[in-house]
Amino acid sequence: APPDDLDPWALRHIEALGELGRRSLVALRGDTLVHGDLRADNLLVTTDRVVVIDWPWASVGAAWADLVFFAINPSLYGGHDPDQLLAGSALGRTAQPDAVTAVVAGLAAYFAEACRRPAVDRMPTLRGFQRAQGDVCLAWLRRRTGWA
Repeated sequence: APPDDLDPWALRHIEALGELGRRSLVALRGDTLVHGDLRADNLLVTTDRVVVIDWPWASVGAAWADLVFFAINPSLYGGHDPDQLLAGSALGRTAQPDAVTAVVAGLAAYFAEACRRPAVDRMPTLRGFQRAQGDVCLAWLRRRTGWA
């Protein structure tokens, strides 16, 4: 059964969102090294380059996957439109729109479940951060799907 505090929009569309989320695994297939958790706190900016750090989720996948994962972060902290970020990148423009929607649905489902797990003593803000990322994903999905 869905959690009592699930977003009402997500609850109305739970079956369709579940189907989209299941498609995310196929949509993410590819042969590019993927960080899997790209966001601002995993980037080290030096005077002449950006270094990606903290790689425990490294895998092989779609070349555009990390850009989709990253797009959540500027939206969360600065109100930037993730679709504009994708459209402004040559790599982002290579992603099929249906694949991006599926991946965002998969991420929303992951965050909706993860934020409800027990707290982690060494990471007291983790569950709230996951909930906030899930909220960004749901808002992004609302815009992408156009579902009322």
